[in-house]
Amino acid sequence: MIEYPNACAFAPGHITGFFKVHNSDNPKSKGSVGCGLVINGGIESEITLMKKTTETVIFLN
Repeated sequence: MIEYPNACAFAPGHITGFFKVHNSDNPKSKGSVGCGLVINGGIESEITLMKKTTETVIFLN
């Protein structure tokens, strides 16, 4: 059996209180600032590299 490399990442939940968009033609100057609460809940994402295929599979749980 071939083992393919994989990676996992966790993104914590966040409740936004307020924010301001910084829009610019220069990508280095774009972004936002603001304030909110980070909560314990969040989402974990995992990706596994496989041999080339024309099929995309997404699992939601």
